[in-house]
Amino acid sequence: MVRVQTGKLSHVVGMEIGGTGMSSTLLRALAVWAMAWGVAFSGEAGGKVALRMADGRFLRAVASGDVRPERFLPAEEEVFELQAGDGGTIRLKASSGRFLVAEDRDARHLRADSPRAEPGDRETFQVVAVEGNRVGLKARGFRDFVVFSAAAPKAAAPAPASVEKPRPEETVEIFQVGEIPATICSTLSGLVRGIVVEELTGKPYDKVRSHKVERFLDLPAPTLRDPRRTKSHRVLSMIEEYHVRAELDGRPEIEIARMPTLKGYRDEGVSLLMFEVKATVPTKGHVGYKIPNAVGVSAGFRAMIRLDLAGEMRTEKSGDKLSLRSPELREAHVGLQGLKISNDLLDVAREPLEDLVNHELRRNEERIRQQANKSLAKAVQSREFHSPLLRFIDLP
Repeated sequence: MVRVQTGKLSHVVGMEIGGTGMSSTLLRALAVWAMAWGVAFSGEAGGKVALRMADGRFLRAVASGDVRPERFLPAEEEVFELQAGDGGTIRLKASSGRFLVAEDRDARHLRADSPRAEPGDRETFQVVAVEGNRVGLKARGFRDFVVFSAAAPKAAAPAPASVEKPRPEETVEIFQVGEIPATICSTLSGLVRGIVVEELTGKPYDKVRSHKVERFLDLPAPTLRDPRRTKSHRVLSMIEEYHVRAELDGRPEIEIARMPTLKGYRDEGVSLLMFEVKATVPTKGHVGYKIPNAVGVSAGFRAMIRLDLAGEMRTEKSGDKLSLRSPELREAHVGLQGLKISNDLLDVAREPLEDLVNHELRRNEERIRQQANKSLAKAVQSREFHSPLLRFIDLP
């Protein structure tokens, strides 16, 4: 019988995503890139902006006209054209060419299908600062703040007249949006690929994990006071042991598909370097499973691991100082394909086993992401760079 231990599997994969020692080289490369690209950013970004919720998702204007938070990286439907008005007001035009409009009676909820060619009061929003880059929006002439949270009910209660600051569900961050050219993404992809190969070659993953398994059975144990009473009896208690050894089996394919750059609309010192990475990593190794003094099975394997990652690195600039925070994954999708097993008995069940592993990985992607971020924070610590040139460079 082949078993997949959910917690152990997610821990192993999470550690492997974030557990390389490539931090210093990559951080230095990103710092140099940030200073070089910052010179040209302001002209590239123009009036394109994205609106980000507190959970990291961006507001998306879908074809139906609905506006809702969905993705962690802004694409075409998350990017709006910002038109600045007088008195600190703004108008936002979706990629469909229509303005965002506060559509209900109290102007509390947004849609992206205004019928007006020229913006009116419901398409014009007053920007109210909260803190840092976070703001609230009010439609012109209306008392209440726009609600952005997807969890907020449609008939959300308006804020009391005495409240001048928006509540958490009424705030967003507005970022100017740029896009790193494909040539730079390709150059960084090659750098990352080389670092990964250097770090993983000749350094196998070799771990032994033990896991205690207990099974209980509830049996009737009635009493006069409680005729339906049951009592739990332990029917199984054993120790399972897993030994996994894996190493790189060829050249990984790593592509930085996109690198959006976001610059704070209200607080220009706050910026995000975002990335979307697609990778396939060939691996080979050996896996063993045993119950000590009872049974054991082992087999060699070859497999391809697919990684689809989306994340960010927050930067803050003040004077001649540039701070780069540790990278953070917002999404991590991991899959196994092309599994080949040396044990003939197990190889018969190769496809069901591959499906089982992928099912467990999908169920635990959030746990994998959290574990990867812990490893990233440990491996790639926040850094500060000082240079007089930074005073004259407008960073993304």
